[in-house]
Amino acid sequence: MDELPRHLTSAEARRSGVTRATLTASGLVRTHHGLWVADLPTTLDEAIAQAGAVIRCPWAVCGWSAVELLGLPDRRPWQPGDPVHVCVPTAAGRVRREGIVSRKGLERRRVVDVSGIPLVAGIWAVADVLTDPLATHEDLVRLCDGYLHLGGTAGSLVALASLGRRGASRLRGALRDTRHGAESPRETDLRLLLAQAGLPEPEQQVRLVDAD
Repeated sequence: MDELPRHLTSAEARRSGVTRATLTASGLVRTHHGLWVADLPTTLDEAIAQAGAVIRCPWAVCGWSAVELLGLPDRRPWQPGDPVHVCVPTAAGRVRREGIVSRKGLERRRVVDVSGIPLVAGIWAVADVLTDPLATHEDLVRLCDGYLHLGGTAGSLVALASLGRRGASRLRGALRDTRHGAESPRETDLRLLLAQAGLPEPEQQVRLVDAD
């Protein structure tokens, strides 16, 4: 038999006459129900590609997975074994597969393409993480600072906070400490630490010149 591809679905294997025993003997491993691959994913892009191969409806990356791919400050970088967060149409129902965390409502979100990967737009990525119980106030302030730094508008954040959706009160709290001008999460952290210590809030991105 010809060498098997580095990944294939169970349906593709059946159409090609490849048995489950052959799949197992080939060294391929099953990362999702119905998907056999040569290697476990070691990057978020690889994990998304494998997840996308088994989702049978339109989808887009959302939540913390989208936050990371959009270059926004993440709670922590994706690591092997972490799930991929995706959004699917409401009518499709949630995707119930190991390694995938899904939410409904894709039809209400704007989707952008980043290097061939469908992602929910930045403001929707922010909205998705507001309900994460592990996200701290500082995580959300970093995220909002980063959203503004990458070109998002304060108006869109304020509008999201006024919608009355889950997590809106957390966003309103974060917006009180959000500032234009922070160019990195470390800058945000320093500003928050100084404020917590009762010190004056520093000016950001001040240009210093000498007497000459």
